[in-house]
Amino acid sequence: MFCVSRMFCAASLGLAIFCSDAVTAREINISLGAKYSSNLSKRGMTLYDSHQVIPIYAIDFGSPDFVIVGSGLYFRHDVNENVRFRSILLANATGDQPLYETGGVKAAAARSMTHEWDNVVELSHPDRGEISVALSQDLKAHRGRYLQVGSRVILGRPMVGSATLEPALFGFVGGGTESHNRYLYGANAVDGLAHYEYGVSLSLPPNIDRYFPVLAVKRFGILGAENKGAELVQRTSNTQFVALFAFKVI
Repeated sequence: MFCVSRMFCAASLGLAIFCSDAVTAREINISLGAKYSSNLSKRGMTLYDSHQVIPIYAIDFGSPDFVIVGSGLYFRHDVNENVRFRSILLANATGDQPLYETGGVKAAAARSMTHEWDNVVELSHPDRGEISVALSQDLKAHRGRYLQVGSRVILGRPMVGSATLEPALFGFVGGGTESHNRYLYGANAVDGLAHYEYGVSLSLPPNIDRYFPVLAVKRFGILGAENKGAELVQRTSNTQFVALFAFKVI
């Protein structure tokens, strides 16, 4: 039986063995940090309506284009200066249970553990932002797919000391197959458009990939009467604040 968790471990170990002869210890970069989130959410769905502070780590083997971040493998490739491709393998894509309880209401019934493979194409202008198209494929629990399109508009690049700040406005909309939407929202959900989100973010490129904003405030919600009324939905819209910090250890 196909198991992404095992594949993730094997890929990580294989990369480490491969790189042991190709790079020195000085080329292995390890960062530690934490992420604060006012709630847990995914694709318009409030999964846990209370805050979490989650420890994070990132490891790359001499290249920022292939990074282990938590339980995910993140690969990126610049096709040219205006086109970037990302491929992300998430060993734990469920996300409906908090790391620890902080007063929120947990999901009524825990979803089956699952893995996900995301592929993203970004069409960008260096000074204006990008338009992105992402296709997500579930690999275990329901085999469904989710398509998301969105854009990010850069508001400027002020300097604070040696750091370049990149504030931006963003917005996304997405839809999934019936199996995906029923897994996430509940048994009565239907295929088609399922969620929206929009907000403002702050990134710190090139120190931290803009895929991981250090600050973000967003409004998100579920689309479609059937999806809003599905059995697992407790809130049809919500607001989320996220703050991230990380520092290089090695």
